[in-house]
Amino acid sequence: MKFFWGVMYALVAFALGVKVIVWLVTWLITHALPFVILGLIAAIVFFVVWCQNKLEQRSANDPARIIEEADRLRSRTSGAEVVLENARQKLEAKGSELQGIVFRQYDELRFDFLKKQHFESMSIADEWHRHKNIAIQVRRDVSGSLSQLKGRKQYLDRRLNQRSYSGRRRELREFEAVKYAVDSLFGSLERLKVEILRGEENLSLYNNRTGGLRDHIGNNCGKAGREWYTRLELRKQQRLEGQS
Repeated sequence: MKFFWGVMYALVAFALGVKVIVWLVTWLITHALPFVILGLIAAIVFFVVWCQNKLEQRSANDPARIIEEADRLRSRTSGAEVVLENARQKLEAKGSELQGIVFRQYDELRFDFLKKQHFESMSIADEWHRHKNIAIQVRRDVSGSLSQLKGRKQYLDRRLNQRSYSGRRRELREFEAVKYAVDSLFGSLERLKVEILRGEENLSLYNNRTGGLRDHIGNNCGKAGREWYTRLELRKQQRLEGQS
């Protein structure tokens, strides 16, 4: 009996619900038809978008498609790298060519300036050569004088050891003077040695600088530079032959 009344209540509730829904739909169609149409369109659009998203998600999770996309991406990347490398090589080649042209023209314009620099460097090297030779000659003279004074000092030292106090005063003054001169000349010898070494270092420095300028002019200053270099080498060869 309870089951019967439960079924009856359910049927009545269902009938009332259907009646309410029919009434509501009828009212909407009668009074708000545009809104109903818009709602249906929105529902259809939502359903289509939802289906597309589901399809894309399934496609994105497909291993074969992922591998295919990865291969396609690697192929595009590799092609882009080749294009970039070729473009870079062309740009570098153009840049190097332009730089070479600029430096060639610049050095041709600088020929007179570089030639003067070479002459100046060669003149300074010659001055250092003379400076070194003078220092060597002075050191030889000092060394000769030092030998004489050392001999005199030894002689006076022996004399002072043999004489009495009364006869030593004059020779003692001379001995002190000679000793001072010997010590002074020893200091001069050391300083002259340093001066000779300094002269050799600067002579080598300016000889290298002069040679570098000579070669740079011959290689980079166009026809005028090459002709100048040839004349310079010819004069050098003639000078060496004249000395032999």
